[in-house]
Amino acid sequence: MTKQLTEPRRPHLAEDERQTDLALELTRLDAFQATHWPRALRGDLKARELILDLMDQRARLLGLYQPTQEPLESDPTPAAEPATRH
Repeated sequence: MTKQLTEPRRPHLAEDERQTDLALELTRLDAFQATHWPRALRGDLKARELILDLMDQRARLLGLYQPTQEPLESDPTPAAEPATRH
């Protein structure tokens, strides 16, 4: 396992290798978060900052910050005026 952690990665991994690496990184983030979580809950500001950084890293690894593929819907026609009674 040490070899796996210290060898530089190839830029183009096969999907199964990418999934393995992602799982490994998420496990590491979980371990760090579990270690510092109690201190963060007790008010340790450095631990809170670290937890937020870990959460940010997890979100980036999982692609949660990616733009959506759905285009914004916009209707260029103005809304119809309500009918008035005479």
